[in-house]
Amino acid sequence: AQCSAMQSYIRINYGPSVTQTILSVHALFPPYSYYVPFTPIATLLPSDNLCDLEQEFTTNVTNRIVLIREPLMWSTQCTLHQQVYILEQRGAAAVIIKSMDNVVTPIPGGAFNTTIPARRIRLEIAAWIYYKIEEGTPMEAEFGCYEETQYPLVICAIDELGDMWMLDGDYQMQINATYNGHPIWHSAGFYVMDYYIFLHTANHTDNWYWAITLDETFQDDSTIIAYCNNNGSHNITEPSLCPEWYAIDDYAELTYSRYPNLTVSAAACAVPDSFICVQSNQSSLAGLVGTYRMQNEMIPIWFREVDLCDSTPGMMYFRRDGLFYILDLMDQWTVGICDT
Repeated sequence: AQCSAMQSYIRINYGPSVTQTILSVHALFPPYSYYVPFTPIATLLPSDNLCDLEQEFTTNVTNRIVLIREPLMWSTQCTLHQQVYILEQRGAAAVIIKSMDNVVTPIPGGAFNTTIPARRIRLEIAAWIYYKIEEGTPMEAEFGCYEETQYPLVICAIDELGDMWMLDGDYQMQINATYNGHPIWHSAGFYVMDYYIFLHTANHTDNWYWAITLDETFQDDSTIIAYCNNNGSHNITEPSLCPEWYAIDDYAELTYSRYPNLTVSAAACAVPDSFICVQSNQSSLAGLVGTYRMQNEMIPIWFREVDLCDSTPGMMYFRRDGLFYILDLMDQWTVGICDT
């Protein structure tokens, strides 16, 4: 059965019984309700021009969900809505569009009458799908529908101080996946470092609590980054109701301390329109010049926008010492410091 685009999700199937529900955002053009069962994902060649319906098209997209890896050489010649329209004319079943940075925003509409759905996903997830396809892994996607639930579909975590910035972002509730009889939320952190929110049984005692972990099996307590201090309450039915979070402060000793700066809410994170252009007359900054976008308005951290010609990940952040730092996220190397 179809559902509203607001209640839809994208689920990826990449192996026998291996699925993952990924963060996605709807389009601001028709159709506004849909359902697409698991369908093979197709990627395009650079020569496949989505701005010209008359031009020869190499890739077979008939009855496929097409992942658009924009920008390509022709992509500035037409809107994303027109590209979806042309893919529909070529027989595509649906369209996935990648973002240009670490956030996802609705896809703007135009004057075209489209009948196949389109959703936008994060750049890192799109890159992961491309990698899997190129290594020969069959990839399928479903544009599915959430059932009525008492739990939030998306949870937003924000660290207002910045020491736990890696936990920031949207956590998507996983379909047909639970732990201890409760939902699991997943976030592909920056450059596909996976974080999960789950209900910990506290070694099968009566003091269950919500935790954020790196371990997808939920068995290794040494990978827990933060947990909810529920003060013995049994009424914290989902993570956003947690009154107090504790965050790790010593990875070797696995000690935690109260961390009031971590906010977990039952809604998608707000996306600010804050961009900074970074360049230097003194240094090449190891190639990390370019446009940086703020991840959320609560903390001073910006992530570098990447494209097909330049995929080097970078981050700029402001520390309490009054300095801006530019970090190469691939090698964890500080390439520049700016004294304000």
